Amino acid sequence: MESKEQLLLALINTIQTAKIYSPSHPQFAESINSLWETLTRYLQEKNEIILGVVGQELCLEDQIFFELSEKAQSFVHFLKERGIEKIIFSLGLQLEELQKFIEFLLDPHIRPALDIARQVKLIGLSLMGLDKLNAAYEPGLS
Repeated sequence: MESKEQLLLALINTIQTAKIYSPSHPQFAESINSLWETLTRYLQEKNEIILGVVGQELCLEDQIFFELSEKAQSFVHFLKERGIEKIIFSLGLQLEELQKFIEFLLDPHIRPALDIARQVKLIGLSLMGLDKLNAAYEPGLS
């Protein structure tokens, strides 16, 4: 199985590449293919992958990546300014859907004030999810 850090690095690299190159550029295609292959290998072991942003830290499933988060603050900021705290990748994800998702993330018309999860569904991304993190409140833990 791919390491969680490799998966995060592939996603960060793809976002950085997509900021520089258009979707029709070979460099973008190479980056998105690499991310998709990494996700596909990881999803062979799991039905879904959940990436979260808690404070300034990146989390993947049950692991927090303190060092990587420190190095990837521009990525954390990128997600937060779009109102994204959670990304869900589901088994069956297709390359075309992943590319559409990356293009959506870079769309300057994204309106974080609107329900971002609803925006993702409206553009037809059924095996992807974006949302805010939900934390359960437990009395006495304040």
